[in-house]
Amino acid sequence: MITLATLCYIVSNSRLLLLERTRPPGEKYWNAPGGKLEPGELPEQCVRREVKEETGLELMLAKKRGEMLFHDANSGKQEDWLVHVFSAMDGDFSGALAHGEEHKNSRWFPLDSIPWDGMWPSDRDFVPIVIGTDKSFKLETRYEDGKLKSSQVKVL
Repeated sequence: MITLATLCYIVSNSRLLLLERTRPPGEKYWNAPGGKLEPGELPEQCVRREVKEETGLELMLAKKRGEMLFHDANSGKQEDWLVHVFSAMDGDFSGALAHGEEHKNSRWFPLDSIPWDGMWPSDRDFVPIVIGTDKSFKLETRYEDGKLKSSQVKVL
């Protein structure tokens, strides 16, 4: 079974918003706001809901940037995720940043100081495309027991 989810990379004043997760998957990693789709929900609806719940920000425009197929095998248990990746830039959102329950910290990082070592290893393969270009992508990754085994990105 594939879990459907969203992520939204939000950039404002040359800074990227990241949240430090406190629960699986990816606990202790910095990641973009997002989460699982609810039954009957479209990715565009999910990303707006998740960003609001996790950050307090209201998305007025979220641009679909790509898809990530994430295979994760932990202790013999296989989990597959299809993640719809969006971006929002200055003017695409409103409100004041609020701290959500699922995260230890939320922080705006300058684009030249992104904490790559504290993020999913495969983020290096697609986040620069999302925040630095107008291109789309497809990414397929394989993790085993938390370690990246393969990552293939295709720029569209």
